Amino acid sequence: MNARKSILLLFFVSILLAGPRVVAAINASSDGLPNPSSIDGDTLVSVPPVEAAILTFQQRIQQNPNDAVSYALLGEQYSRQARETGDVSRFQLAEQALEQAL
Repeated sequence: MNARKSILLLFFVSILLAGPRVVAAINASSDGLPNPSSIDGDTLVSVPPVEAAILTFQQRIQQNPNDAVSYALLGEQYSRQARETGDVSRFQLAEQALEQAL
């Protein structure tokens, strides 16, 4: 893997890991708790199940194997699935998808 691909992979992984913390820090009040007015229940309800999202991005990749964005989003969904289920093998799939995005 060349240096450019390594840097891009590191960038994607750092965004995946740091993104939720940045959002939480923005929405937190001075006591460290989320600001209740910033919580939108309708948005939380509309998040699709991870399996449906993975299937969607797999289908998009079948239609266009050169779609780097779909590979990156598929990698993100595999990471989400690994966190939600505890299945660490999904992190390997996430890494493979992110490498394909490069």
